[in-house]
Amino acid sequence: MPITITTTVALVLSHFAAPVQPESKGNEHFESGAEAHAKRDYEKAIREYTAALTREPKSVAIYEARADAHAHNGDPLAAIRDLSEAIALDPNRARTYAARGNLRCRLGWTEKAIEDLTEAIRLDSAQATSFYDRGLAYARHGDHKKAIADHTTALRLDPDMAAAHHARGVARGTLGEFDRAIADFSECIRLDSKYARAFHNRGAAYRVQGKLDKALADLGEAIRLEPREPSHYLARAICYRLKRDFPAAFTDCDEAVRLDPKNPVALCHRAAVCLVTREWEAARKDFDEAIRLNPNYADAFMHRAMLIASCPDPRYQDAPLAFKDSKRACELTEWKNSAALEAYAASLAALGDFESAVKWQKKVLADDVYMRTEGTSARKRLELYESQTPFRPDPGPRRD
Repeated sequence: MPITITTTVALVLSHFAAPVQPESKGNEHFESGAEAHAKRDYEKAIREYTAALTREPKSVAIYEARADAHAHNGDPLAAIRDLSEAIALDPNRARTYAARGNLRCRLGWTEKAIEDLTEAIRLDSAQATSFYDRGLAYARHGDHKKAIADHTTALRLDPDMAAAHHARGVARGTLGEFDRAIADFSECIRLDSKYARAFHNRGAAYRVQGKLDKALADLGEAIRLEPREPSHYLARAICYRLKRDFPAAFTDCDEAVRLDPKNPVALCHRAAVCLVTREWEAARKDFDEAIRLNPNYADAFMHRAMLIASCPDPRYQDAPLAFKDSKRACELTEWKNSAALEAYAASLAALGDFESAVKWQKKVLADDVYMRTEGTSARKRLELYESQTPFRPDPGPRRD
């Protein structure tokens, strides 16, 4: 269960750092709204801006200010409606398109986000933040090469933009360019030594390269900077597992669960450590809870399927449920995830259908990317199924 290099969408409506002035002076409702806005009393700000619009119904600035308040108050759809009204009133304001594109990206509407940000850039090509935001939208859309190009342009316009170095590093890491990703994360850290996510992602890149001590150092720094962020602990737990320090791995996973007990990812990571240390009951309990919390979490289904299909302890074997779990995992991943396919093959073997198990395991062996890291175990499983033998993992060390 690897943790991938990640990024975040830019701050919502960062183009409106402070409420702008309305077209006319003396609108007391706007002034009251701006005061509440500055104090982060967004509900009052929205009420006052709404009243202000009754006096100035064609004020683009008031629509923009209310959009910002809606966004910070957790209602991005209302914010988008206000920005659309502003654009209808004045279609030549680059920052309004940029702000709407930013929000659309946050909602996962990447095509619309890219359209908005492209228009913002057409209207004002000197704003680094618009290129940065469009780069994030391209990355979320899956076009990491275009993301890199936009982040590079953002850095040409603003060489000290730490976030653009970080985002470009994420895109490069996603493409497997780990040396260049590390260089970007390092430059981000040079510009902003408190950028915890850059330490996290540089650590993740070092881990992929097998430089575990460097990875642990970076992840430790991320934890120091953000001690209540569960993903830092989960990333460090992976490194500890690779170093076969299972007590440390369990401690980090346990802390991630303590910080976010309703996070199915953290529960699955803790269960993964329990699998290695032969704590079958604890692993099953965590997988069950992860599925209860998120009935569409494919990883939980595939790993519970592998546990109950292949557990050396017959008390925890349940081939029929393993088959259902693995099929569900394959459906959730559109039958394209090789780890889910391996679980499916293992469940078929547990049911005694070795012919089908061989068929599906061979599909796993056709995945060159998956085989780079899992090839040895995948080939061993195929040999077992061909010899009419179900898979049973090698016994690992106990945590105690």
